[in-house]
Amino acid sequence: MEERIAAINAALDFIEQHLREDIRVEDMAVSCGYSLFHFIRLFNQCVHHTPYDYLIRRRLAGTVDELLRTRRRLIDIALDYRFQNAETFSRVFSRVFGLQPSRVRKQGWLDRRLILQRCDLELMRHYLKFGIPHASRIAGAERWLAGCPLEGDISLVKMREIRERLKLLLRAASRWYWVRTYPLDGSQAEPADFAGVEIVDPSSLPAHLFARRLPAGDWAVFSGQRLLENVQFARAYIYQTWTANTGEKIASPLEVGCFSQGEKSDSFTISLPVSNSTVR
Repeated sequence: MEERIAAINAALDFIEQHLREDIRVEDMAVSCGYSLFHFIRLFNQCVHHTPYDYLIRRRLAGTVDELLRTRRRLIDIALDYRFQNAETFSRVFSRVFGLQPSRVRKQGWLDRRLILQRCDLELMRHYLKFGIPHASRIAGAERWLAGCPLEGDISLVKMREIRERLKLLLRAASRWYWVRTYPLDGSQAEPADFAGVEIVDPSSLPAHLFARRLPAGDWAVFSGQRLLENVQFARAYIYQTWTANTGEKIASPLEVGCFSQGEKSDSFTISLPVSNSTVR
């Protein structure tokens, strides 16, 4: 496995070094010593993008930086990153990010979760060992949670600590939720995190707990092996690969984790409020 990952990593380095040059998939294959057929198959397995799609999205990542950091003309940015013209650039940019580049420049920010980062060794190892999260769509009713703010990101240890703390107050609960709210205004603020359990009546909270509302609507629910232990890799796939490939639009800055206690084993899912097309 490590030999294959090292070969693809060499191709990824080659792509980064030539983002602004005319390169072909054949050139990528040569850079790591594979035939074209075997390179494409292995690249898909390790990165979960085709080589050409990955190249385009890494180029788009560079254009986002140019749009927000400089006042260069759109056509100059487009040509610099090997897009044929401004129209092609705008069409591809809008398909991946859901916004025209001119709109992103005007508002001064873009949801950074959607920008494809350079795939690293650890992410490829994770994909080959555990695969990718499975997505399904559900229509969720409005829900209320009782809980408390959470300092820092979720983890398996922290989720178990939260479960034990909240069980003292709400003993009948078998599901515990973690809600992350991302800042979507271009600021560098950290996400706000909240942990709690579902309740029926938010007007009568247990002492020392706060209420949190989860809106009704369509949700994309992701499940998979070791999801909680590897939440950073799940996010990389969900935001940078799944959203663009399916055409789904994230409907709000919420990210909801659900930790369920079963008779034989525990489970964890990640849910996002979405709109637009059907989950694929």
